[in-house]
Amino acid sequence: MKFFLLCTLLFFNPFLFADDLKKDVKFKNLDLKELIKVSSKILDKNILVKTDIKGKVDFISVKPISKKQLLKVLKNSLESFGYELIDKDSFFIIKEKNQEKKQKKIEHKAITKVIALKNIQVEQLKKILQNFKTINKYEKLFISSDTESNSLILIGKVQIIQNIETLVKKLDKDEPQIFLKAKIVELNSNLVNKVGLKYGLLSGKTSNSGIFTIASNLNSNEAVDFDISSIGLSIPTLKSSISLGATLSLLHQNYALKIVSEPSILCINNKKSTIYVGQSISLQTSSTTTSGGNTSYSFERKDVGLKLEVKPRLKADDNKVRLYINTILEGVKNSTTNNQPDTTKKSVSTFAVVSNGESIILGGLVENRNENLNDEVPYFSSLPVIGNLFKHKNSSSKQSNLVIVITPYIIPKNKDITFIREELAKLEKLEELLLIKSTKNRKIDKQNKYLKLHNQRVKELLNGN
Repeated sequence: MKFFLLCTLLFFNPFLFADDLKKDVKFKNLDLKELIKVSSKILDKNILVKTDIKGKVDFISVKPISKKQLLKVLKNSLESFGYELIDKDSFFIIKEKNQEKKQKKIEHKAITKVIALKNIQVEQLKKILQNFKTINKYEKLFISSDTESNSLILIGKVQIIQNIETLVKKLDKDEPQIFLKAKIVELNSNLVNKVGLKYGLLSGKTSNSGIFTIASNLNSNEAVDFDISSIGLSIPTLKSSISLGATLSLLHQNYALKIVSEPSILCINNKKSTIYVGQSISLQTSSTTTSGGNTSYSFERKDVGLKLEVKPRLKADDNKVRLYINTILEGVKNSTTNNQPDTTKKSVSTFAVVSNGESIILGGLVENRNENLNDEVPYFSSLPVIGNLFKHKNSSSKQSNLVIVITPYIIPKNKDITFIREELAKLEKLEELLLIKSTKNRKIDKQNKYLKLHNQRVKELLNGN
């Protein structure tokens, strides 16, 4: 039995413990929690317990005790298990003894914490935390890093480490990704004007019903209509790229455009990415002639071609991408200096804000090239006097206009790059449909013009003109 008979009476007869009444109290193996409940009833006072109470006590009274003595029994019983009873006039509080001192001791104790980072680079985060440490005057905070495991190592007080952990969780978040697709093309200015590039770039329109219209004949106002809803594009702004893609394909078919390269790259938000298309050539840097008349040459490799640097940054307020673009075009001229080929360098830098799936076109990278062609008939061209009759020299100048089309695609948080590739496949299908219909109608239009001119000429002949 946990309670002796008298202890049982305490629950039901607290009035027996009036200040002038005393009773014998005996209990064995009584849980401290039960003793607190009994004491609260007898003392007629609320008791706030601020910790988990554990322990059992025995008490045998050889003579009756009063309320004050019972309070002393409760207090001594609690202290024997590391608790203390605090009198707050209207109620009591029970808590661990020296709890505040223990807590302060824990807070001032230095601990070591290793945080494995998932996204942000540890060296980048380390710089941020060093500034944070200086601003908050965390003198006893040690910050180190392990680049191999991309982990942050912290040594300091518990509270400071907890503050750092909270900050790290906010900074070490998934970075948005942007898929950049570039198309580098070389335009023949004369043929482009004949085909009609300008009209093709401006003709695309999307109606509310999902019908995309574009001029079928790039020199007229007629249009081809087809329903894009059956394709199922998930990115609405992709529809604006259909006209551009189909127009470039049309120019390519008419030899007015040469596709140099179609690179693509996956970028992290606010990180610079580089695309290079070109070649490496050897250039002589020096020559040395020995006393024996032997000459040795020194060479260095130089990259010539197109270098494209892009830094995308997502705008938080909408579905748009801010692009910093820097293009550098380096080439080799036909002219030489000290028997070394001269090189050319042109660059274009710009900022642009485009919607997801919209394209930006960079031009201005114009290059003039002089080409010398020598044709000759073998053997006969080497004959004296008449050899020149079998030789032909031809020189021509060509102007190439390098155009770069850049299109960013934002990868949704719950998607991966496969989603973008599927969307691009749908876009290419639409471009093919548009190109087929546009080319067909363009041929019909040419035939109609020819028939119209033919009929007009026949009419003139019949009238005697």
